[in-house]
Amino acid sequence: MMVKQTVRAKSMLKKAYLAILVASLTATTGAFAADYTLSAIENALTANNPDAAASGTWFGPRGKNTNSANNVTLNLQSGVLDEAFGGYTATDNGMAHGNTLTVSGKSVVDTVYGGFAPNGQANNNTVIVEKAALISGQVVGGAALTTANGNTVIINGKVGDYGVLGGAAEKTSGNTVILGAGAEVSGAVIGAGFDIFNPNAAANTLTVNGPATVGTITAFNVINLDLKNADGKTAALTVNGAAKNFFEGPGVTDVYNKVDLADTTVNLVNYREGKTIITVSDNAYIKGININGETKVVSDDIYVKDTWSAKVEGDTDIGSTLNDATLNDESLFARTQEVSQENVTTLSDAVLGAAALVNQSAEFIANDGIKAMRDATADVYGLAPFGALVGGYSEYQTGSHVDLSSVHALVGIAGNNGALTSAVYAELGYGASTSHVHGVSADADHDYYGIGVAGRYEFDGNTYLDASLHIGNTSTDFDGSYAEGIASYDIDQLYVGAHLGGGYVIDFSDTLNLDIYGRYTYTYTDSDDTQVDGERFKIDAVNTHALRLGTRLNGYLNEFAQGYVGLAVDQVIDGDAESAISGVALDMPSLEGTSGIAEVGVAFRPNDKVQINLGAKGYVGDRRGVQGSLIGLYTF
Repeated sequence: MMVKQTVRAKSMLKKAYLAILVASLTATTGAFAADYTLSAIENALTANNPDAAASGTWFGPRGKNTNSANNVTLNLQSGVLDEAFGGYTATDNGMAHGNTLTVSGKSVVDTVYGGFAPNGQANNNTVIVEKAALISGQVVGGAALTTANGNTVIINGKVGDYGVLGGAAEKTSGNTVILGAGAEVSGAVIGAGFDIFNPNAAANTLTVNGPATVGTITAFNVINLDLKNADGKTAALTVNGAAKNFFEGPGVTDVYNKVDLADTTVNLVNYREGKTIITVSDNAYIKGININGETKVVSDDIYVKDTWSAKVEGDTDIGSTLNDATLNDESLFARTQEVSQENVTTLSDAVLGAAALVNQSAEFIANDGIKAMRDATADVYGLAPFGALVGGYSEYQTGSHVDLSSVHALVGIAGNNGALTSAVYAELGYGASTSHVHGVSADADHDYYGIGVAGRYEFDGNTYLDASLHIGNTSTDFDGSYAEGIASYDIDQLYVGAHLGGGYVIDFSDTLNLDIYGRYTYTYTDSDDTQVDGERFKIDAVNTHALRLGTRLNGYLNEFAQGYVGLAVDQVIDGDAESAISGVALDMPSLEGTSGIAEVGVAFRPNDKVQINLGAKGYVGDRRGVQGSLIGLYTF
């Protein structure tokens, strides 16, 4: 039959002319007319060792006018087929759309088509060649007379000398070819085209989950190369020019004797220095890799996105290898953009989590620590022990946002000599932070420990000043999970915190007063330098300044209890967590912002030796959350 004679022709030139193929198939469709339905839509078919037509051709569902959304699996354990079609229609203006053909098992087929409409359109069809399958001739995603758009070919097995064609028609666009790890294509991998003389790159994409081997590639606007399994010796994509007879056809040589990256963007996934991207075998018929001024290479790893733009004029042969040396050759490429990935802001958010924990510790001392030391020495001349505990949950709007659950504790010895109350104390705390950036979350554990001094001086006339100074060490243990991999680091940082405040107490009666106060707080966490998955992660010091203005109404409830309610506003200044990965600055989260605070508390004194203080705070604004406090005092 004429179909078989055309498809099995040994001359690639004759086979590749779609017009010849269309004419041949159209002339012979009558032989299969009895098997047609008017429309073949949404059929599911699995064919295990099917009987082929007399021509050696096997068809999935066939419709005279429309063939769409059929899901067909061809599973051969023995024998050879000349052709296989996932979807087929042959009438004028017929459509073969959205069909899927999977070739699995030990299938050996010469030529396969996801969708075929020799007189119409073949769009959005898919061919999947599984790992054990062999296509000895050619794979075509969609073939038609007028348009072949949006077709996909996925190759996990082997394809012969006639190669892969994403779409074949007069008009083609948006076709995709995906090569799995270990895929082998002896012939050309072509995005789309009407024939081999006129490949059409319009919006076509090649994705290589390497390593994979091809005869050559052409007609792709975008090439995605996954370098996860590549190294200095094994390239993500190897071009070996195996189908020499095809490439040497009259008039074909200039199209296929090079790897053509002109007008192409090459996206590198899992890129690391030292990995080979594309290589042309030494004995290949293909001679070199071609670029032009519109060629771009974009490396896209977990942390950094780099863009290299070719700076050549006209077509330029860059040799047989695309690797680090090529990209860093200033005569060929210029690094035009180097930015951090948005999601890895979680690295610096963890740094901010540590700074927030230290900032909370300074607030804890200024609020609960000062109160605890005063209450401990209220009826004691000399020294008295005291302790305080506070815990809570806060959400910081940092540009992204960071959730921090924390607990803080301190114990100390306080004393007073009338107007002055002072204390030395030890502090420690723990926090667990979670950062949320564009749908990605990462976790970090923080802790700190240190020592400090605090004091309060009361002037005549109900005016007072209080202050504290503390120093210690904070550590962070970070774990993040991203689409491209995972990251972790551990750091230790020096921290320093201090506050200076003052206020005035208005007495309404012996049992009720209003405290109006203001406070400045400063905290510092030191810089550090560590490695994250082999990349240098540099952390700058974080300086945080905070101003608070508030009022607190204090009153006696009964002879055993007194309480308070208060309102305050907090303005944090600076608090920027600047950092860089591989020398590239990350987006900078910050504690800067304004928050409102409401508080309530009660102190119980069941006898003259024991006092228990309970308190709660709520935060709104750039810091949101709740906090509870417990102070326990015992007078010896």
